[in-house]
Amino acid sequence: LTQAGVHHLALEWAAPTDNGSPITAFCLEMEDPDSGYGFRPVYQGEEPYCTCSSLQRATGYNFRLSATNDRGTSSFSHPITHRTLPDVPGQPPGPTLKDRPHCTVLNITWRAPEDDGGSEIHSFLLQLDDEQGGAPTYQGPDTCYLAEGLSPGRTYQCRVCACSEGGQGAWSSLSRFQTPPTIPHPPRALRLLGRPTQTSVTVEWDRPETSGGAAITSYSLEVRRANEGGWQAIGTVADPHIFLDQGPAPLSPPALVHTIEHLLPGEDYELQVTCQNSVGTSRPSTPLSCTMAPGPPDPPTDLEVTYRTASSAQLKWQPSVERGCPATSCMLELSAAGAERQVVYTDSTSSHVLRALRPATSYTVRLKVCAPPAAWPALSVSSWL
Repeated sequence: LTQAGVHHLALEWAAPTDNGSPITAFCLEMEDPDSGYGFRPVYQGEEPYCTCSSLQRATGYNFRLSATNDRGTSSFSHPITHRTLPDVPGQPPGPTLKDRPHCTVLNITWRAPEDDGGSEIHSFLLQLDDEQGGAPTYQGPDTCYLAEGLSPGRTYQCRVCACSEGGQGAWSSLSRFQTPPTIPHPPRALRLLGRPTQTSVTVEWDRPETSGGAAITSYSLEVRRANEGGWQAIGTVADPHIFLDQGPAPLSPPALVHTIEHLLPGEDYELQVTCQNSVGTSRPSTPLSCTMAPGPPDPPTDLEVTYRTASSAQLKWQPSVERGCPATSCMLELSAAGAERQVVYTDSTSSHVLRALRPATSYTVRLKVCAPPAAWPALSVSSWL
């Protein structure tokens, strides 16, 4: 045997001893065991070689040879068997899913082709392509594969082929599978943009690492006072750029910016942001802590007269709430009807007794809170006495 193919066998031989008379011809006979016809001639000629064609794949054939000279024909040689090679396996059906797809997992299964090419199929080759590279490929004897680490909301195309001793068979038709989307990752890098004022702060943040396979529709900001309980929603921001992590990303998309207002001076706050797509809301970003610019203290409250006589009265009030600048003192001004106000008390306590008042006289009392710097306007609360 000099060469074996799927449908042919090439043979050659050496001439026997001619016993004094040159050999003039050879006769090669072949037996197909499956035919039941026995040995039949396939070659008669002078050349010591022959190629037998149109044979069946992966089949053993028996051969024998005789030689002829002018003295006659020899007996046949001892039969010898040679086999044709197996063919490649046929085309398998397209892959299918074994169960429902997961956002990052596809459980893929397939069937062997009906035609094995004449030899046992020993492995399969699976290609999975998301058109962006990096998709896993499987080679092995199983007829199922769990593809993990996929991207949510992506379309994957898949094909399979069978491999045997005959080689790699034809690829199946393409099957396309869609992983469902999931919630997006949290927004990134929440940070201050400039310094907080007394009542407002401007923040910016970057889009999440992935959108979860569905376009980001909005961002929601939440705030709470430091070391306090629940978060309070304070605003929703639409994204002017459609952010969907499929295909090439836009070059350096601008950060998102929002100004939070109506905060209190001197307070410590924590801020966080979430993002939404059609599936749901992401986990919050890493909280951002900030301290508002200091402001003047609030006016004192609940100024009241606790008792009075014909010439005296006692006043009480609730101390002011500080807003980053501590109150240094309270200034009490007193004026009778039509008279100028006079400062009658300057101290840091929250009560005072007015004396030497005129009986049956109407007075106006005004209480001011003073705090540094001197530029702060004095805040006051008034009452009738």
